[in-house]
Amino acid sequence: MPGPSVERLADTRPFRCYHLRVKTIVATSSPDLARDFDQELLGRSDVRLVTVRTIPELIERLRQGADLCLVGRTVGESTAAAACAAVRGDKRTALCPVVLLLGLGPDGQAARAARASADFDEVLEIPAPPGTLSLLLARFLGIPLREGERFPVRLHVFSEAPAEGQAAVSDGPPPDQFLGTTVDLSELGLLLKTRQPLQIGERLLCRFALPGQPGDLDIQARVARTDDRSFAPEHGAGLCFESLAEVHRRSLRDYLTTLLGSRPFRWHIVREQDRQVISLTGVLRADADLFPLRQLRGELDFRLRDFRRISSDSIQTWLDLIRSLTGASKIRLLECPIAFVQQANAISNLLEQTQVVSFYAPYLCPRCGLDEERLIDVARDLSYGAQPSGVPSIDDKGNPIRRAPAFPCSSCGAALVFDDIPERYFAFL
Repeated sequence: MPGPSVERLADTRPFRCYHLRVKTIVATSSPDLARDFDQELLGRSDVRLVTVRTIPELIERLRQGADLCLVGRTVGESTAAAACAAVRGDKRTALCPVVLLLGLGPDGQAARAARASADFDEVLEIPAPPGTLSLLLARFLGIPLREGERFPVRLHVFSEAPAEGQAAVSDGPPPDQFLGTTVDLSELGLLLKTRQPLQIGERLLCRFALPGQPGDLDIQARVARTDDRSFAPEHGAGLCFESLAEVHRRSLRDYLTTLLGSRPFRWHIVREQDRQVISLTGVLRADADLFPLRQLRGELDFRLRDFRRISSDSIQTWLDLIRSLTGASKIRLLECPIAFVQQANAISNLLEQTQVVSFYAPYLCPRCGLDEERLIDVARDLSYGAQPSGVPSIDDKGNPIRRAPAFPCSSCGAALVFDDIPERYFAFL
């Protein structure tokens, strides 16, 4: 059973309200936005989405009180720029953040020009990559990404049978069959990556073992949400735990508490010739004291292998740290974990003033079903010379084509399959 490992972070349960006041988002009508809210945000008790169709409706609703405004390329018969100008021109709505929503394709290519031509606070392509909306709301509204702490733990889950007295929508997988691997885990549920299509509402008896703890946990779970895009060709399924035995609840709580308590943010600095290597561990939070790091000079290599992630409320803390390193001649990032790469793909300026030297990427073995993380060196594995002979290295616009390097499975030796869409995962480069 593999130990904890960094993977994608995603939501599996409805959210609890962390604030006394519900945050209100006013948005122009958009089917893509509604779908993305269904996937990520609806069900939260601290977020309310109100849709409007015209600029007068937009202004009237913002005057009633709103925390964020989302506008599409057109608002009724008017443009997004006109809607933004109307919001900024009203004293009662001028301070409300306005985010422009653009579709993929020509709209997406015009994002920078549109942002420069009007007073938008942000431009977001719809449909958005998984997790992007959650990050956006965390930045603009100051709300937590999730109901509780979710841990990027990979565990192999097996299905015993459909839960007793609860016939599955489908027949369900046979008893004792490998069902899939967790993406993240919480006390309330888990996000599963599986080859088997599961139906919302389907109930299963799941079995998995926690690293370092004896015995297996047999838990009744219900499929709360499904996602066929994020892990294609595999399926994502959010499972909510039901009728959790107290002994299993204590085991799960003790394990997660140990993970939480054992990962404060720390660093260790080693000087190697004319450079300094700073190894970061834990989770960077907004209250971290980074004054000693701000004094560093010369060539700096940040080793991020054990740097689990940047919490949603401390993204600005990381950016401020990098910007404060005025005495650094070069800043390189080594061994970036998967969660950090995903944040870099969702936050356009997270990597400003830095150079990514190496990073981890997700792979899957089609023979034995186990997934692994493999370290990719940008210069060695993704350079032009690393491309297969006869395969073009640049596209029609002169941009480099990134192809996932090949690795053998450490268990059976079969060729691993890259477990993401290369164009999307390598976008941060």
